[in-house]
Amino acid sequence: RGFLSELPAAWDDTLLLGGYPGDYVVMARKNGNEWYICGINGNDAPREITIDTDRVPEVKNGRGMTLITDGPGKDKSWRISEIEKVPSSIIMKPRGGFIIRVK
Repeated sequence: RGFLSELPAAWDDTLLLGGYPGDYVVMARKNGNEWYICGINGNDAPREITIDTDRVPEVKNGRGMTLITDGPGKDKSWRISEIEKVPSSIIMKPRGGFIIRVK
């Protein structure tokens, strides 16, 4: 099964971590014991954003985390990485984004 087919349809909590309408957004959503931190860049240029996890202390501990970002080049591929902590910042591609799954 693919990652998108495994995403929950309902959420226990949703937090806005940063953003501006039409520019970018960073959100954290919780389902059960899992958190998903995601961001979308609404611009035609790359954008570096800071990921403020102060409002989501459960994601700071090194648990099983998966980072999904846009792949290299201009294709529509994904890059999937296992990480130990949420990065303090991330660069989103033009019209791109990311997802961090925290188990």
